Amino acid sequence: MKYMNHVKSGLLAMAFACAGICFTGCEDDVVINTGNSDKLDTVDGVYGYVKSAAGARELTPISVFGDKVATGHLYFELSKAAEQDVTVTFKVDEDVLEAYNKKNGTSYKMYPADKLSLANGGTATIKAGEQKSASVELNINAGGTIGQTYAVAVSASANNGVEVSTNNQEYIYLVKPLAAIPESISKGDILTHCFVEVNDENILNMGEYTM
Repeated sequence: MKYMNHVKSGLLAMAFACAGICFTGCEDDVVINTGNSDKLDTVDGVYGYVKSAAGARELTPISVFGDKVATGHLYFELSKAAEQDVTVTFKVDEDVLEAYNKKNGTSYKMYPADKLSLANGGTATIKAGEQKSASVELNINAGGTIGQTYAVAVSASANNGVEVSTNNQEYIYLVKPLAAIPESISKGDILTHCFVEVNDENILNMGEYTM
């Protein structure tokens, strides 16, 4: 009987020992991997994004016909409502286009800078409590070679501690100069003369021929 008690005690001790090992193993294995904290940059702080006011995707094409002026519209959006007024400054940025070409293996050529301008000096304001700025107009005057595709890169910066997201720090348009569209002819500019040889036809039938 004593022998059996010793056996039971031994088995019980072994069971507790195994349980302790298991718990220790579990405790060692529970490790929370925080990952790369650099990728969590949007959790804290306020970040901004350059976007198309038309909701168009980047590399949206714009055609410039003849000597006409084409336009694009951009705005700046924050990751959360501004606690105070934020001033945003847009600018035509050739350096951004060069970086884009290098990153994506493209070779877009910048549209002539002297043919580009931003309304209101490229500035816009996001009022306290709001997330979006008013749209800023990009004016694209006639220039470049007809038929060739150019690019226009616009970047933005903001004050009061707002950082620009690296994923949306610029917006790029593709611009293509084209020949002028022929002017449409308004009603009354052309007078039509109709001469009908009636022979054995009733002359009143001419009205049907010209309808």
